[in-house]
Amino acid sequence: MRLRVVLTSSVVASALLLASACGVESRPERSVVRFLQALNDKDVNVMITCVDPRQERMLRAGFRIVENISRLPLRDMFEMLPGLNQIFEDQIPEDFHLSDIRVTDRTVHGEVAEVIVSLTSHVRSKGIDQPHQEKLQFQLRKFERVGWRIAGIHPAS
Repeated sequence: MRLRVVLTSSVVASALLLASACGVESRPERSVVRFLQALNDKDVNVMITCVDPRQERMLRAGFRIVENISRLPLRDMFEMLPGLNQIFEDQIPEDFHLSDIRVTDRTVHGEVAEVIVSLTSHVRSKGIDQPHQEKLQFQLRKFERVGWRIAGIHPAS
């Protein structure tokens, strides 16, 4: 179970490091669902606009640093991932996606919210789909100009 949560969290973090907008959301669960849909679409630009603006700026700066150091566009670097999968003897999953995404609970206290989501994560490795039920807790903060943004993701108890 812990491995699945770590894997799910790692995929989310890795996806964030890959790179349109989450927009000004009036309800926190909309930001969460948009983030998860962008993860499924592998649309990093939308994903990072759903996180805390400070984290978004940090990620964008990190993308620029990686591109400046490597002198390669980030997109080109990520096209190398399938080849790395072969080098590491298929220990890297071939694909990852989420299904059955359901908001099961929402609590709002002023400009802080918690959203609980139930979902099924699918990891395909060596041609085999491995579905796992997950329950995640999203912490969100409301920002004046950009609305609700994700500030943290944790396994829900």
